[in-house]
Amino acid sequence: MSGFGEDLNQAFEGTYEIERELGRGTSATVYLARSVKHNRLVALKVLRSELSAVVGIPRFLREIETAARLTHPNILPLLDSDEASGLLYFVTPFIVGGSLRDRLERDGSVATDDAIRLVGEIASALDYAHRLGIVHRDVKPENILLQDDHAIVADFGISLSVGQFERKRLTESGFVIGTPWYMSPEQAGGSATLDARSDVYSLGCVLFELLAGEPPFAGPTPQAVLVRRLVEPAPLLRQRVPAASRELEECLSKALSREPAQRYQSAREFNEALSLARGGPRAPPIKGTFRRGALWSAVAGLVALALALAGYWGLARPPLRERDWLVVADFDGPSTDRDLAIAFRELVTSELNRSRFVSTVSRQQLSAALHNAGLPDTTPVNADLARELAFRTSVRGVVIGTIRPTPARRFDLNVRVLSSDRGAEIISISRETDLDNLLPTIADLAGDLRKQIGERRSTIQADRPLLDIFTPSLPAYRSYVDAITLKQAGDIVGSNRALGQALARDTGFASAWALLGLNYIEQRNLDSARAALTEALKRPGRLSDANRYRIQGDGAFAIDYDLAAAVKWYELYLRESPHSVGGRNNYGLYLSFLGRREEALAAFVLASSENPLGPDNAQSVLLNETAELITLGRVARARAVARELTGPFARYAQIQLANAAGDRAAAESLATAALSSSPSTGWLRVEALTTLAASSATQGQLINADLRLQRAGREATGAERRWYSNLRALLALMSQRLPTFSSSSAEDSTAGSIVSRGILEALAMDTAKASSDLMLLRRRPAGDSAKLGQGIPVLQGLLDNAAGRWSDLIARLSPVARQGENDATNLDRLPAAWSRWLVADAYAHQGKHDSAAAYFSLAIADTGIASGHLAVRGLAEPFARHQLARQYDLMGQAEKAMAERRALAEAMRGADSSGDRGTRKNEK
Repeated sequence: MSGFGEDLNQAFEGTYEIERELGRGTSATVYLARSVKHNRLVALKVLRSELSAVVGIPRFLREIETAARLTHPNILPLLDSDEASGLLYFVTPFIVGGSLRDRLERDGSVATDDAIRLVGEIASALDYAHRLGIVHRDVKPENILLQDDHAIVADFGISLSVGQFERKRLTESGFVIGTPWYMSPEQAGGSATLDARSDVYSLGCVLFELLAGEPPFAGPTPQAVLVRRLVEPAPLLRQRVPAASRELEECLSKALSREPAQRYQSAREFNEALSLARGGPRAPPIKGTFRRGALWSAVAGLVALALALAGYWGLARPPLRERDWLVVADFDGPSTDRDLAIAFRELVTSELNRSRFVSTVSRQQLSAALHNAGLPDTTPVNADLARELAFRTSVRGVVIGTIRPTPARRFDLNVRVLSSDRGAEIISISRETDLDNLLPTIADLAGDLRKQIGERRSTIQADRPLLDIFTPSLPAYRSYVDAITLKQAGDIVGSNRALGQALARDTGFASAWALLGLNYIEQRNLDSARAALTEALKRPGRLSDANRYRIQGDGAFAIDYDLAAAVKWYELYLRESPHSVGGRNNYGLYLSFLGRREEALAAFVLASSENPLGPDNAQSVLLNETAELITLGRVARARAVARELTGPFARYAQIQLANAAGDRAAAESLATAALSSSPSTGWLRVEALTTLAASSATQGQLINADLRLQRAGREATGAERRWYSNLRALLALMSQRLPTFSSSSAEDSTAGSIVSRGILEALAMDTAKASSDLMLLRRRPAGDSAKLGQGIPVLQGLLDNAAGRWSDLIARLSPVARQGENDATNLDRLPAAWSRWLVADAYAHQGKHDSAAAYFSLAIADTGIASGHLAVRGLAEPFARHQLARQYDLMGQAEKAMAERRALAEAMRGADSSGDRGTRKNEK
């Protein structure tokens, strides 16, 4: 092969041998290649260079990884993906049977029963992907392969990687994602967020073509097809195929509805409807290509004229489309009463947040955008700044408002929606009212805004009146808004005071009760939190369904640590608010804590990709994604994601990546730099200090490790202080040295403090006090035990250890030791090294050396370890390796014992004398 082919063969030398080109599409070129490793033919798909430049290597590798985990009999699997000499590529099996396009070109159309069967198989594959949050975006006959006359959906990799990343940049560069003859109207209109209904529309186009021999829309140019799709209803099937049944025509017409809300809401629903429609007369085979006639001469002329006058995208898009994002800027109001404008803005935002037609950017997301722009979080977000923050994102509009007092002691209200690109006015609504009717007038204005944005009147009318959900009392609502403002400023005490004032004026104000409960959770006043959230939930009629589900999910996690319930409530919440970035992030966390890591990763990927202001403003989500990848052992992918992190998020991720790779020198250097950075956040400080202590311990410098933890504990409070205390105790346990500090370091009566105090008492052989603390813990609420993770079993295990009850200890702790620890965010949860060490030591005492070796190995493995606990392995490493060498000696496995001693010697260069004494004492 010459020219470009030689470049390709050089790029893939040693992995794939290019045999010939199979085809070219809008996104990639497909080659028939032979895998050098497996000596089999594969389809090698190389993204076009201009597309690769926009997508970028990190994003491509991240998102194609999600597609690679799709496992379904009707989805073409991904065998490999990577970058080679700047080329992004992925590899799939080579299917000999050809594509659905090949069959259409051969036969013209497909018999009704066969078409419905094939579309049913495609729908099954799409529904599976949709339930994992993945939309194909390019369903067409070319992407449907046929294997033994069964449909196989291909190219999820390209569609996911390209479709979710910077659609605006792609369309601006002249690149249209999707194929015009099969694109949904919202995709043709450039919507940044597509869901399952877009694929349903595309699949309807495919079915139409299978039956009629041509797609529903045709035209002389792709632009003409797109315009026609946007302005005309889909043709009726029986106009093209008179023999088709009315039931099948109605089914197909619903799938091809211009408005997503009028279509089938899932591919499964479409498939079920098709099954019911089956049984009508078969459509006769129709040979032919796209029909063109006099009508299309006129349409082509109109399209050409429209493009010449305004440009295609400007013409085709209505002002706002379903699933567009809006930024609500700060509203203007009287200088003598700024709170009035804030209350106006919050009520309008609350009404917009009930809409499924549009979504608003949260204040937290705006704060992140301000921070990344180098502006204080308190910077007023006026219309110009809002448009600047929205520039080159998927945010389509900016909402601004004013409230002005009039000389007649009345108020003029105005709300406008401006386009985020040019600032052109899209909507303007005004009202005049007096003080007594201010809230009802604002509520009416906000409802009118939803109508003018384009939402269906029936949908709005189905919602409960806004003031029924909030409060009809203006003083109560103003106090509630004050509470929100104070909470955002970090003044929880002041926020609670304002909420008390709101509830004094309206005791049934459920949203105020809910916010009070969340404030109490933040203050760790869980009894009061439970009471406040219970009061909120007593009034379901004054909460939106979405708010009620989220309150129950947050309460289940924060109060009871009932992760299964939290996941259930968040699944319901996300059905109501599918584009909530924060909600999907929380959902991912709860899945992660349950150990459902693949699902958690999928949630984080979806949350970061759906952030309307882009990944730079979803740093916490990207950090969670990075941590999940590290925990799953996908360090290369984690590094790619981490490149998008900045500031403390980047520093935290880099430390974890170094710990995951076992690069002690890099981890120590990064941790030292992180501690000298300003500001050093609490979670970054804990990771850095733990890493430095672990580095010292790994080198056998136990005194230095203990002193690091001791100093860190003196400067910390609460759970952070207990974390360092527990790590010092773990060092004492493994080194067989008594702790050099007393149980008075556990200063309060929280469950975490009782565990820390009991551990120190058990290590000091004060088993009576430790047993008393264990009884206290067992009398605590079930939620406290759940939050502590392995805390109570470990304390009982320490008492078993002190009494020599080895079999009891093993029976109690081996299950939790194997399971590990999934939640590293709660500093009162003990790392898995505790249970694993105790079980290993118990087996050693019983002379069961093979089992002891297995658990000593587990103590320094990353199996079942959340990424935030990886640094703790360094604390255990010198002791575990010493014990492994001893156990292998006792089993007569001299080579393994020597390997452990070499690893120990390498790690302990520069060990202090305390390290030598610690390892010698372990031999006793």
